[in-house]
Amino acid sequence: MEIGIVGAGVAGLTAAYELSKRGHHVTVYEAASIAGGLSSGFAVPEWEWTLDRFYRHIFAGDRAIIALAQELGTTLHFSRPTTSVWVNGHPYPYDSPVAAALYPKLALPLNLRAGAVIAYLKYVIRDGTSLEHTTADAWLRRTMGERAYGELWEPMLRGKFKDDYDQVNMAWFWARIAARTPRLGYFEGGFQVWIDRLVDEVRTRGGEVHLDTSVREISQQEGQVTLALGEGTEHTFDRALTTTSPQALRQMVAGLPEAYARDLVALKSMGAVILILALRHSVLTDGTYWLNLPEGEFPCLAMVEHTNYQDRAHYGGDHIVYLGDYLPIDAPQMAMDAQELYATYREALVKVQPAFEEGWVREMWAFRETYAQPVPLVNHSRLVPRLEEPVLPHLYWASMHHVYPWDRGTNFAVELGQRIVETIDATR
Repeated sequence: MEIGIVGAGVAGLTAAYELSKRGHHVTVYEAASIAGGLSSGFAVPEWEWTLDRFYRHIFAGDRAIIALAQELGTTLHFSRPTTSVWVNGHPYPYDSPVAAALYPKLALPLNLRAGAVIAYLKYVIRDGTSLEHTTADAWLRRTMGERAYGELWEPMLRGKFKDDYDQVNMAWFWARIAARTPRLGYFEGGFQVWIDRLVDEVRTRGGEVHLDTSVREISQQEGQVTLALGEGTEHTFDRALTTTSPQALRQMVAGLPEAYARDLVALKSMGAVILILALRHSVLTDGTYWLNLPEGEFPCLAMVEHTNYQDRAHYGGDHIVYLGDYLPIDAPQMAMDAQELYATYREALVKVQPAFEEGWVREMWAFRETYAQPVPLVNHSRLVPRLEEPVLPHLYWASMHHVYPWDRGTNFAVELGQRIVETIDATR
């Protein structure tokens, strides 16, 4: 079949690769100038490796992406960097059972109770979707107790989901606990190296990947799907897949059924903004890779010193620090340039590293995405259109909302691309 794909993110490229392996001819259209979506990176002449626009890693249990990396011949390296939380004015490593038991702001019995709840979620519950009928806020308050929940998890939920923190369902929280491992993997050369390899494989198998090419409208004509490009041309396919956001899908698809459109309106999501700094000195001098910043105390959600995880020699000796947050798409930060974001987030740097000076900053970059984090409400599985259900005859939709209950991430994007291929291929 001739198959058109809208979006060269990880899900779209994985689908293109798998479909081309099955003998179909695929054509991928990507509005951006580089493939990869949220996993894409950028290059600086002085650096040996590319750098991800949004901080990125995989977990040791991420089987789908590990298998695909091996199949493509790309190299993954695993290590155990330190993940910390901000406690009593400094980073506190919170990535082991011992560290959790000794958390300094709670008494030992409360720490043990909280640890028992997390162990129950990780090792006892096998299918957390049964928890989607209640919110994480309500379930954790009841099981951990008000004190432990309010200290450990409520600030993180507030920081990530803002005003919707108490509406997020418990199945999503379970999935975060179930999937995570202390060992983290990273692609040699950066995630963009793996993405470019995936693009090359699609093209080698006869597929086409067109960058800087937007799709203006998707319609159905005489049993086929037509993609109208922004440049004014149209192309018709036997099947089509779009990997856009729910909002973009509503705007793009001509003749979208009213019931389907209503389902899309009910799906909520957050945007994301990132400030990346190339520094002359380290900020997290204790060696912490990922520092969770409590909501209310800091202007952003996380500080990630990438070069406490990957050797800074790959980046010309620079210390690479990310400052990031999830935000409503109309938040002021979503429209700020790098200098404005730096002025907004600078207090986080000074608070974590009082010796910080302006002269430490060699260069900075800002990136943002309006569709970066679904907000999974109670009974979320009933709200999301089924992956196997076509939007229109022969037109399919696969998005971050479909990886639920898992959190968005490259491994689950690979799985999503593989799942939708089974549906599309079965219709030949």
